[in-house]
Amino acid sequence: MLYNEWLKFRRSGLFWTLPVVGLFSPLLFMALRLSEKLRYTDSQTMPWIEYLGNEKTFFCFFIVIIWLGVVASQLISREYTDHTVSILYTYPTSRVAIIITKTVIVGFILLLTQAFEFTGLYFTSWIYKGEAMPGDLLVQELQRTGVSLLGQFALVPLFVCLSQLGRSILLPTMAAIGLMITNPMVMALYPTSYSPFVMYASSYVTIMSNSAALPVGHVLLVDLIMFAVTMGVLLLHTMKMEIRS
Repeated sequence: MLYNEWLKFRRSGLFWTLPVVGLFSPLLFMALRLSEKLRYTDSQTMPWIEYLGNEKTFFCFFIVIIWLGVVASQLISREYTDHTVSILYTYPTSRVAIIITKTVIVGFILLLTQAFEFTGLYFTSWIYKGEAMPGDLLVQELQRTGVSLLGQFALVPLFVCLSQLGRSILLPTMAAIGLMITNPMVMALYPTSYSPFVMYASSYVTIMSNSAALPVGHVLLVDLIMFAVTMGVLLLHTMKMEIRS
């Protein structure tokens, strides 16, 4: 089932968009910083923490959330647009297994996107700074990226559920745009907020705001609760919903 869902994704236009989405933020941020250095000869090279924090914050708030909404909606809504939903959910496989498979695929796509972004950030920061990222900083960034990725995973069932409720890309996309607008405002006002919708960016926001970092254990607990609640709602709706193609 996982392989079949992956093949569906590969046949979609989003498959070729994945590396573009992952590399867009590192390339854009490097271009902006290099352009600034060329325009202003007295411009100082941005410190490592500030450079990485700015790029990561932009990636999390303005790219990840929209990409998550689009991918989740595409994997679910296409079953309705292709009129295959009645076949899918009457296939001799449990509905729970089907929806979990789709959720896992969305999470795997996020993992690949994050891998492209991190690799792109490593090399673009090298070009900008003229030196490779120090080893200790690289380890810290890997840890922060891991925590961020778990926060992204925690939101997957929410967007899958919204896509299934709306049976189109409209509802999850609108929700993603809404979070893209409100999340930066929430974190700007409350950088130590425990909102489950911003946990994936919390480690970078606290660095940029010079606030005390949220305990990783607390962040992961919020992620776990968010995932468990939304997955429970998703599975309950999947089991009870009426199938209409």
